[in-house]
Amino acid sequence: MRLKRANACAGCGDLTGLVDMRFSVGNLSETQWWTVRWIGFGLFLISFVVPARVDELQFFAGSIVFVQAPVMAINFFGEKDYVLAAVTLAAWLANLSVAVPRRKWVAASAILAVWVAYGCFFEILRGFIPFYPWGIGITFVQVANLLRRESNGAASVGRIEGC
Repeated sequence: MRLKRANACAGCGDLTGLVDMRFSVGNLSETQWWTVRWIGFGLFLISFVVPARVDELQFFAGSIVFVQAPVMAINFFGEKDYVLAAVTLAAWLANLSVAVPRRKWVAASAILAVWVAYGCFFEILRGFIPFYPWGIGITFVQVANLLRRESNGAASVGRIEGC
């Protein structure tokens, strides 16, 4: 954890006024936030219409997987493969996180869910074209949410309360 010394107040010890800098490097302005968010959202939408593979021009493969993913999760639960069921369901729920900016833990969870699913299903997803714009799109949207400035212009970082 990197800490930066902020304005110290009178009578407070050395730890007063420290600011957690994990997400403060490169905070996005409102315009930058919207730009990164729309790029991510565009990639996310493209993933629903691109073909499945280069050698199989089956368009809308991402849309088919979007509908099938919850069914696959239920099947994994039925087969008592709870890890794959949870990973599949979490990755599918990451789709919902794109629509509305959420809390920072939701953004981080969505990014993690997408890439953990890729690791779990690597043999299936390797070469599956819709996954890449989908995963990168969700990641862009959520990174934009993580790096967004607060509405008052201040960086959204946690502060240590001491005085």
